[in-house]
Formats: sequence, structure tokens, C-alpha cells
Amino acid sequence: KPRDAHPEIGRPIRSLVFSPDGTRLVIGTDRDPESGEAIVLWDVEEQQSLPSLSMDHRGAVNAVVWKPDTAAFATACEDGLVRVVSLDATSGATQSVVSQSITGPVDAIAFSNDGALLACGTRRSGAAYLFAADTLEEVTTLWDQANSVRTVDFVEDSLIVGDGNGVISLWNVPQVMREPMEVVREEQLADLLTSSDRVWLGTDAQTVYAWRATGPIKRYDLVARKLLAPWNNDEAYVCVEIADSRRRLATCGADRVIRSWDIDT
Repeated sequence: KPRDAHPEIGRPIRSLVFSPDGTRLVIGTDRDPESGEAIVLWDVEEQQSLPSLSMDHRGAVNAVVWKPDTAAFATACEDGLVRVVSLDATSGATQSVVSQSITGPVDAIAFSNDGALLACGTRRSGAAYLFAADTLEEVTTLWDQANSVRTVDFVEDSLIVGDGNGVISLWNVPQVMREPMEVVREEQLADLLTSSDRVWLGTDAQTVYAWRATGPIKRYDLVARKLLAPWNNDEAYVCVEIADSRRRLATCGADRVIRSWDIDT
């Protein structure tokens, strides 16, 4: 059941993520043609937006992720830029913005559990990159092929990279320069990844959640290698984001109302 309902933002929402303490929500949107902004910072407790962030986006923000246990978050943008934004922990004011340009629109982004690394996946080049989180200096390219990278996700010391061909590769983060530890290829998984806008791994590290705009949240079991029943009775959503150690979910429906859920209840 939903925990809270928030009023509409006023422009199409593409992504959103909770801060580690659950008090703030970063919302990625289409670019505002007047202000040039594509980020809204929302105060969950006060139910109101915080002062606008000035980052001069040249396109929509496709994905946002909060850095573990910090007052910083990263954005993956249509303009091909990855940004790490540091905020004042008390006021929420922007303190610094570090950016890095990569080839093609960026659709997938994830911090490692210790916050030291940032993984990004691109749509056109089919590449997944690993950056130092604080400086955005490139560590290595993990994947480079013709198809788009649909998802990147850290689970303990492993990184999962999923592409539009339905190929999921599992990488050992301390040994990222080597070949992936495991590669899963399944026809059903290929259909799921190709047709989805947002993909993430559940708390059990074996359930893949996949969502497409205006559609339901589908699930796939990597161990049993089969599709599961859709989450929340096939309800359709315009935007979704997982948070709070993968136990909390934020959704936005066709009514443009943002709701937060306890995903297991």
C-alpha cells in the first residue's frame, strides 16, 4: 500500500530516488524549456519542493541515484553527461557539481555499496563505464558492443550489466579488468530487457524487476529462469524508482501523483 502521495511536478517525470534517510526525493524530468532544469528536489516530510538546482541540463534526466550515506546524488542524462551533485546536508543547497561526458544518452547508473565507484550504461554505443565517484575519472570500460545497456546494478562485490539482447553479465568489482564471472542468456529475459525502460535487482539478488513507461512492473527469477507474476497486480506506472536498500519503491501513475511503497507489503 502507498505510504504518501505527492502533488504533480508539472512536467513529465522520468526518474526519482530517495535520499538514504528517506527525507528527500530527487526527481529527474524532461528539460524545462524556460529554466533549462531537469531536476526537482522534494522535501518528503514538508511535502514541498526545495530551492531549484542550477545545472543547465541540455536534455532530460533519465536516471538518478543517491550516493550511499552521503548528501550527494548522480544523474544520467539524455545529453550524454553524467553528473555527481553534492548538497549541503542541512539546507539542501547545491555545493558542487562534477560532470563527465560519454558517448550517447545515458540510461543506467549505479553507485557501488561503498560509494567509491559509479557505473553508467549508454543507449547508443552499448558501453558500460566505471568511474571514480568523487572525480568521475574513468576506471575502465566494462562492456562495449552494438546493443544498448539497459541496466547496471551493484550487489555486494558484484556488478550486473544487462543489455538489449537479453544478456546479463556479472562482474567481480575488484577484478573489473578481467572477463565477467557469469553470463546469463535467456529469450524471456531478452524480451524483458529490450522492452523495458528501467531494470533493477531485488533484495534477494535473484529477482529482476523491469518496468516500461505506462506499463506494469514485471519480474524475472534469475535462478529459476522464469517470469513471475507482475508486482502490485499489473498496475501501470509512468515512472518508478527503488530505494532504501531495495525495500522501498516510489511510483508515479498517469495521474502524475508520486507515491512511496513498502515493496514487500
